[in-house]
Amino acid sequence: MSTSGTSWRHVPGAENPADELSRGLQPPEILSQTRWWNGPSWLALAPCHWPHSEIPEQEAAPIVEEARTIAMISTTLVESQFADHLFAKYSSYTKLRRVFGYCMKFIRLSQKKPQKSLHSMSHVVLTTNDLKAADYALARLAQAQLYPEELTILASPTKDQSDMKSSPLKWLKPFICTDRIIRVGGRLSNSELPEDIKHPIVLSARHPLAEILVSHYHKRLLHAGPQLMLSTIRQKYWSHYCGPVYLKSPTRRRGPTEAYIAIFVCFITKAVHIELVSDLSTAAFLSALRRFTARRGYVRELHSDNGTAFKGASNQLHHVYEMLKSTGTQRDQIVNWCANNEIEWKFSPPRAPHFGGLWEAAVKSAKQHLLREIGHISISQEDMVTLLAQIEMCLNSRPLIPIPSETTDLEALTPGHFLVGSNLQAVPEPSLNHTSDSHLNHWHQTQKNLQRIWARWYPEYLAQLQSRATKGCKRPVPIEVGRIVVIKDDNLPPAKWPLGRIIKLHPGKDGVTRVVTLKTAVADNVVRPIARIAMLPLPHDPEPVCPETLC
Repeated sequence: MSTSGTSWRHVPGAENPADELSRGLQPPEILSQTRWWNGPSWLALAPCHWPHSEIPEQEAAPIVEEARTIAMISTTLVESQFADHLFAKYSSYTKLRRVFGYCMKFIRLSQKKPQKSLHSMSHVVLTTNDLKAADYALARLAQAQLYPEELTILASPTKDQSDMKSSPLKWLKPFICTDRIIRVGGRLSNSELPEDIKHPIVLSARHPLAEILVSHYHKRLLHAGPQLMLSTIRQKYWSHYCGPVYLKSPTRRRGPTEAYIAIFVCFITKAVHIELVSDLSTAAFLSALRRFTARRGYVRELHSDNGTAFKGASNQLHHVYEMLKSTGTQRDQIVNWCANNEIEWKFSPPRAPHFGGLWEAAVKSAKQHLLREIGHISISQEDMVTLLAQIEMCLNSRPLIPIPSETTDLEALTPGHFLVGSNLQAVPEPSLNHTSDSHLNHWHQTQKNLQRIWARWYPEYLAQLQSRATKGCKRPVPIEVGRIVVIKDDNLPPAKWPLGRIIKLHPGKDGVTRVVTLKTAVADNVVRPIARIAMLPLPHDPEPVCPETLC
């Protein structure tokens, strides 16, 4: 190429002054970089000493080739005009993906049942999978504009990485996955992370879709910083309702109002989150779900209680069953909200061995004791919220398994470790079980309710641990030296779990061990019968024959 009045020279990459900043330098370092301030050293020499590289002359392409090129450009222009119009029309990513999702679903239904597609679309709602498919389709459309050459190279069965030398993606080890999207490669492919985290979708910051996405997540995360926007935890949760409970009206001469309790349990960490729900309406359910996700983060899957729990005609929660199983506006509101927030909502919890009937039983028994204790009395909303938060703390303090350690420390893994990084501790309170209610103010009455619920639930949870180790397994878990156990104590305050390590067995004449010696945090030789201890399960312990029987 020749330009009148201009002389073109090539600067080798290793001597390019712009590389100093593009590759990154600290401010003190740039002061000593003469190449940045003065240019390459040969620039002060005569032009005859400058680097010289020949630019090969290119022959004009044949007329036939030009005709083909023009045809390809016209097709690309049509696709580009459609994409430009689409991304310019919508500034909201939620609306953009929903419109695109409906279009894709209409096309899919038209291919299956052309004569019924229009009628069926009037009753259809978008699922999480529909919106995810729309996300991928929009990404493919943007990449077709951004990286047409890279798509051609990567899709070729004889692709050569040397062809990517001039591509801005050459450092990302790009590849095309099964969904026909360019993703980032690398060693994370060997990890167990989700696919979208191991291999993110490639988008340019200059493309309108990237700007819409940044605006969407910035607003969704309440103007959060870049690190929070780039890291979103997805977990599986299970939720169910219980109630009713009765709230005292702040206005005199008005009767108590009914309220309900929503309990969320994490499948992975066994952590518990409890919300007070004002009624059984869809708006109240979504409000509780919003409060839950605001404090615990968005989840990947949400399983609600099995419908049989709500089907009884005399069951006060029958309305929940009708709301969740209906196909009207109420269910659509819940499904649409979950789909927009990428939550896959399922109506029944899975029956899988890793779900763990023991942990489900612990939560269900706490729920039963809660309703048995306060289901017939009315307390203020503030006291109810306080009580539920403290019950949540007790549940999240329960020991799950021993923490592996080479030292002699006694510590068990609890759901609280996943929530706050350590085990949860309660503020010590004097026992109020023998104090008359008439001598207690509303705060002490709340603490008495908590202590009574703890006194019922704590020994039942330990009994479930024992049942799992003996009757609930294919073979009993052996009592061995070194096992971590929970020591039964009938006078413990809430959230206290005394632990001990078995250091000696005392078998009888028949060879059966009924007494053990323990080492605790406060004593080295504590003798207890095995009826007063509960062994914490280990990962290699045999699974219960039927976890549901422990619920």
